[in-house]
Amino acid sequence: MSRESTTGSSSLGLLEEGDTEIEAIEAVGDVESVVAAMRERMGSAGVQETACRTLMKLTIHSAENQTRAGIVGAVEAVAAAMCTHAGSVGVQEAACCALRNLTSKNAENRIRAGTAGAVEAVAAAMREHAKSASVKEEACSALTNLSFNEESRIRAGAAGAVEAVAAAMCAHAGAEDDGVQVAACFAMFILTSANATTHRARAEYAGALEAVVAAMCKHTGNKYLQSAGCRALRNMTIGGGKHNARVAYVGAVEAVVAAMRMHACDASMQARACGAMRNLTNGVAEADDESRTRAGDAGAIEATVAAMRAHAVNRDLQERACGVLRNLTTSSVQNEIRAYNAGAIEAVVTAMSVHADCVLVQETASVAIRNLTSGNMKYIARAGTSGAVEALVEAMRRHTESPGVQSSACVALYFLVEDNAENKTRALHEGAKGLAKAALKAHPNNKRVVHEARDLLTQLG
Repeated sequence: MSRESTTGSSSLGLLEEGDTEIEAIEAVGDVESVVAAMRERMGSAGVQETACRTLMKLTIHSAENQTRAGIVGAVEAVAAAMCTHAGSVGVQEAACCALRNLTSKNAENRIRAGTAGAVEAVAAAMREHAKSASVKEEACSALTNLSFNEESRIRAGAAGAVEAVAAAMCAHAGAEDDGVQVAACFAMFILTSANATTHRARAEYAGALEAVVAAMCKHTGNKYLQSAGCRALRNMTIGGGKHNARVAYVGAVEAVVAAMRMHACDASMQARACGAMRNLTNGVAEADDESRTRAGDAGAIEATVAAMRAHAVNRDLQERACGVLRNLTTSSVQNEIRAYNAGAIEAVVTAMSVHADCVLVQETASVAIRNLTSGNMKYIARAGTSGAVEALVEAMRRHTESPGVQSSACVALYFLVEDNAENKTRALHEGAKGLAKAALKAHPNNKRVVHEARDLLTQLG
């Protein structure tokens, strides 16, 4: 590194008042000089805003500049600027942009941001400038990057970030510009990720579920918003149960189905929609039954099967879609009929064949086959002629180490061969009996495997 890049450009050694210093910062080409200017002129809102925008430009596509900026204290300088000039819309917006770029795929800068209080500063900016769409949009984008690790998410929650994001969505719900909504959906997705149980409760109480659904319904043509909305819904409803007591009545399942229809050609969008639908319809409570009924009425089964056919090679989509079909056909005769008519059995068997080496696909698909046939002789016969027996036996053969696959496949096979001689012949021909015995030997301490394998052996005779 040159002496100039280490110490800063000599042209900024003595800053002058007025437009000259602003122009000098805008023209500078190294992050070190910008940070030096921020420290020297902390009291000038104009300098801080210009410096933040310059940092944003210098780090947007440069991992090297991100690293250099972090080393010389850019993250801390930006956080300090936000605290010093909390009332300046320009500083807050520019600082959020700078933080977004400084922490994009840079773990060290994210750690620095947490230590410097950047998360708290961003949340405070959203509250202070509640009417500014630009501040809220950039703040949400910054929170998305700042909250990627659990410690930062905890800080964000304590600072009121979840509530601030939900409030931003509600405040700008009627705007034609969807920038705030897209950024907020992404932020909510990150803030309510897998281990963030408290944040999910905060989101629910703050009206985030309703806000996300409203955004999806208003901006149906924006696939980025639809994708982000589905991801947010998926995370906010992890665990089903009480969360689904609300989503059943806010139109969430209908919004997801509409997104699937509108963006049928986008495999990534379909996968995320299936992820959301799986969580929205998961559980055994009365509210979950309501969600399953609404999803069926809205066309979720047909949309899911269509997605499976259109994107057969997408493993994540197939696994999530099998989960959707599994959920929707749990204790629902009407949804079983819909699934049968839509060709769900054949779609699941295809998923098992295409993704034969994926444990998750095989286990989820096995349970789906069980629910899709559910003791109905016509459905069981269709499954047999569609290759379900062979697919289930192959799953057991390939995944002997997985108790989930072994038990789920045994259950599905049990009901497929019960009172169906042709399916029983298929199962015996494929080696189901030997594989059931092998499952007993491989998992002697797993009660479920032992129970299901023994039942299957009894059925096979």
